[in-house]
Amino acid sequence: MKKFVNNMLVAAMIATGIAWGGVVSAQTDLDAIMMNKNQFCQGITYDYSSWDHYWEGTFKRDNANLGTVSTQALMYMPNYGITNNLNVMASVPYVWTKATQGTLHGVNGLQDFSVFVKWRPLVFSSGKNKFSLFAIGGFSMVLWGIALKTVIGWHFTWLVNSATHLWGSRRFDTRDDSRNNGLIAAVTFGEGWHNNHHAHPRSARHGLAWYEFDINWIQIRLLEKVGLVSNVYAYSEKAERAELTPIQEAA
Repeated sequence: MKKFVNNMLVAAMIATGIAWGGVVSAQTDLDAIMMNKNQFCQGITYDYSSWDHYWEGTFKRDNANLGTVSTQALMYMPNYGITNNLNVMASVPYVWTKATQGTLHGVNGLQDFSVFVKWRPLVFSSGKNKFSLFAIGGFSMVLWGIALKTVIGWHFTWLVNSATHLWGSRRFDTRDDSRNNGLIAAVTFGEGWHNNHHAHPRSARHGLAWYEFDINWIQIRLLEKVGLVSNVYAYSEKAERAELTPIQEAA
């Protein structure tokens, strides 16, 4: 059924392009194709993706908390040739997300609206070769404010769940291969002290030593001081030394 829907969307895109643009050419803001003057082309794209497993270090785990996470995107893209060397194009994507389990709620709506201008100021030939110089510019209404920071946040989360199970030191003798990694902690504001987190998952504080800088913990403490959060649990190695034996002491 999904393949049938994809084929129908492609057929609709081609038919629409023929009806409105005369000649159909695949074009985006990053390719080297230009629309001719006064030529208009439009198309619709559909994308579907889903995942129900993820990697944590060298372990491939079931995504039991979220089940199967799926994303569908339907995008309309018009393109107009102002001149043979100056094109303006836009993209209007509508996105649906869904998780089959857990507390993650699916959302749907217009994710981003983008407008781009593509300019070809220089074209010259050398033998059988043709060279072109392009300049591209535009804006995306929520790309920088929402989409980009969300994607970066996801990748930092996955970086923690992979790299800190491969490289770093182990303060606590936990039953997994979690490790503390100062470099990962630096770029994730303290999440890289992953072995500490696995040893004491309830603790809002991951950096337990003076040299384990934890910006996230500092922010939480500030919010607690001004009364915006309460009942924050932070592991204290002195107060709860007997909770889990450090490797160096066990040895």
